Amino acid sequence: MKKLWYKYSFAIILVVLSILASMILVISNGKSVEEKYMSVTINEGETLWDLCKDYADKHALSETEFVSWVEEINDINGNVLLVGDKIYIPVELNDSNLTELASK
Repeated sequence: MKKLWYKYSFAIILVVLSILASMILVISNGKSVEEKYMSVTINEGETLWDLCKDYADKHALSETEFVSWVEEINDINGNVLLVGDKIYIPVELNDSNLTELASK
């Protein structure tokens, strides 16, 4: 065991430090959905397709991708939206143009 340590100690230390650095980076950059993306409250008559069109200039997804993302992240079926539901949409919070409301 000592021979192994003396022969590969530099490599072992390098691997351990790399793993620790990776874990620190993941933890420090791993924001939750609530911290990273904008939330909107559903108003009467609104659909996910409407939200996609309203925020089209703030995301780079197609309409289908937008709806699929919202359904997956919020664990919902787009056909069953209730007035007052709070959902997250793929518009990042660091966007400086977030003063627009979800409904017109």
